[in-house]
Amino acid sequence: MGASVSCLEPDASRAMRSVRYDFYDGLAALLRICDALSRQPTASLAAWLPRAQGYLQVALKHLPEIGGADYAQRGLAEQWRTANLLGCAAPISARWLQQQLRVECGILAAHPGFYFLGEALSEELAAVVFCARRRAGRAGLFWA
Repeated sequence: MGASVSCLEPDASRAMRSVRYDFYDGLAALLRICDALSRQPTASLAAWLPRAQGYLQVALKHLPEIGGADYAQRGLAEQWRTANLLGCAAPISARWLQQQLRVECGILAAHPGFYFLGEALSEELAAVVFCARRRAGRAGLFWA
């Protein structure tokens, strides 16, 4: 688990275990992280950004309601959850978006520069690690 745990404060690590995130939290976290990184072209995660943007473009195609939102807004995940955006998408698209979000979160959490997000985006970091762990339950990247 290494880098993903090292960026969390000990108390945040314990708190994260009791908090459950879902697809909408992970998607909002990924959008906020991409938004922050797009303003820092020399950040250590800059090389990862095009990959995430590719996923987000596909997500916007299948969930157009997420476009145009102020990604800094904290209630986005709850709004999307209430609107049941995944339920409105084609089932195969919704399944792919969920599975691929876990993959993207796993790749991000394993990136050497991931720990730099800890202080500025701690809630987003926790959502990413949670989503990565959900994928890892089968893949074994992180301990469950």
